[in-house]
Amino acid sequence: MRCSAELLGVGTGNDHVHVVLSLHPATTLAEVVRHLKGATSRAWNLAQPNRPLRWQAGYWARSADVGVLPDLLSYLSSQRERHVTGATDARLEQTAPTTPRDGELPEVDLSDESLDVPTG
Repeated sequence: MRCSAELLGVGTGNDHVHVVLSLHPATTLAEVVRHLKGATSRAWNLAQPNRPLRWQAGYWARSADVGVLPDLLSYLSSQRERHVTGATDARLEQTAPTTPRDGELPEVDLSDESLDVPTG
């Protein structure tokens, strides 16, 4: 099956990108990230060969409830300004490693791209 995801939103900082995706149930997050990184670095490097884009290994991911999507997409539209001014929102992005509170599931660092993360 072909990798299938809908891109709902994008926000950029000076050194990172936040994307909001809706994945097809049979598509793994690792597949989508691999395709996104591959396609964007190829396009960038063809357009700007003197300034090569090299993605870091791994990625960080978090699932979101559909009820937070309007706030999250609005937040992403001003991502760069928020990082410049320090006006980040801990509910909507990870700004430092977190420790789960009692009864919460820990956030998962998906730097091992071989992990298959349930999406639904």
